[in-house]
Amino acid sequence: MFDLSIALLRNAGLIAVVAVAYSVVPQRLKDNAIEAVILGVLFGLGAVLAMVDPVHLRPGLIVDSRTTLVILAGLFGGPVAAAISAALAIAYRLYLGGVGAYPGSLVIVLSALISLFGYYVLRRNGEKAVDFKILTIIALLSPFTTFAAFLLPWTIALRVLEDTFIPSSIVRVAGVLLLGTILIHERARRQAEQRIAELAGTDELCGLANRRAFYSALQRQIERSRRFNEPYCVIILDIDRFKSINDTHGHPTGDEVIRRLAEVLRRTCRETDVPARIGGEEFAVLLTNTSAGDGVNLAERIRSAVASEKIETRDETLSFTVSLGISSNHGMGMSLETVMTAADNALYISKNSGRNRVSAVDWETANALATAGLRY
Repeated sequence: MFDLSIALLRNAGLIAVVAVAYSVVPQRLKDNAIEAVILGVLFGLGAVLAMVDPVHLRPGLIVDSRTTLVILAGLFGGPVAAAISAALAIAYRLYLGGVGAYPGSLVIVLSALISLFGYYVLRRNGEKAVDFKILTIIALLSPFTTFAAFLLPWTIALRVLEDTFIPSSIVRVAGVLLLGTILIHERARRQAEQRIAELAGTDELCGLANRRAFYSALQRQIERSRRFNEPYCVIILDIDRFKSINDTHGHPTGDEVIRRLAEVLRRTCRETDVPARIGGEEFAVLLTNTSAGDGVNLAERIRSAVASEKIETRDETLSFTVSLGISSNHGMGMSLETVMTAADNALYISKNSGRNRVSAVDWETANALATAGLRY
């Protein structure tokens, strides 16, 4: 029994290398479907690797740690990952042949079913993150896959269970707990990194992109436009009489106005657009692949949607408006400063024309004014 346990632990060490690779590739992807496919292939190959160096009990009858990878694939990646990893493992086990081919394949099927129980029941269809409690339950269920040995002739099955059940169960439970814990901590670390990256480019109050993230996106758009002559627009908008709102109703109400404006921008803009808060009450929107006329139309929709918003305060129902200025790249060679100055000039026109309106500035005029350091 001791020699068998050592051999199985050595076998588990081989597939640990594949499991750690999970932290390098799939977690960097944003598409969950692609991640599930890669996870299934990765852990399926891990199961195959486990069978490359198995423990030979007798001719045609082998024991290995394939169940650990198949279980973890489905637990972390769902049905797609479970199906792919199980299919790869079953295909290779049947290829190896021997008297244990069909019982060995059933072990893999049972492993996939246990993993799906964890995914759908314990994780509630994948909505709940894998924690140590879930991992422990799945680990304790893993030894039941050994009973697939009853597909063997009765006398052989009893001998296999007598020889292998205890050591293989220990290795299966330990393998699921060990490798599963590694994956839990790795996923938590990746999520923490993503959260830090999001906070670095997100305005804390309203959840939109901040000034740094907006300028970075705008610079990328300018470079793309230079290469492909792709049209784009920039809108700068400012909350009208925001200081008066803060002075009259208090800063909490002013914060609610900012959050409400951010909600309007999220509703109105497309997924490819970049709405951002770039100052106290100043916002900007980058409209990708958008002509000047379409940009003005969207700006007008934003203005109208904001004007219809109502905020309930302690004393009254509050409405607020915004003024908007828009610029677009009607030519090549515009710098970030020129684009923003053109939109800012248009905003200045809206402010001086009575507020709560949209204004656009001709690109050539805006460029000449920006070069001269002047404003409309």
